[in-house]
Amino acid sequence: MYEVPPSFEKKPEHIPTLEEIKWVLEELMKGENYSEVRCLKDSEGIYLFEVKTRDKLTGEILVHSYTRKGHRENFPKSSETGVDIVYYKDEDAYKKEDVEYAEVLAKYVDENWELQANGNWEDL
Repeated sequence: MYEVPPSFEKKPEHIPTLEEIKWVLEELMKGENYSEVRCLKDSEGIYLFEVKTRDKLTGEILVHSYTRKGHRENFPKSSETGVDIVYYKDEDAYKKEDVEYAEVLAKYVDENWELQANGNWEDL
């Protein structure tokens, strides 16, 4: 009996929809209220979606950003699809784009979200 060799053809990559992006952001933000900052699209779908909130204890501005991997004109290249968080000291720092701290919160790998938790990646 002959075995069929594995296919080397890749299926089209799934690009998260706005609903999927909002779901992962809401999971990461644990239900915190947010305002949408911007949503950028190309012919394939959303490549940037940003939301903003304020930390109730510190007053810091927190911006969660979904970015889709790839390169677009007038936009930095992204090597992964995922969600980052950027911390700004206050509203003035946010307006000046004076970043205090940033980190990766989640990655989208093989159509699954992986969450950064205590230095390890776990399925969301």
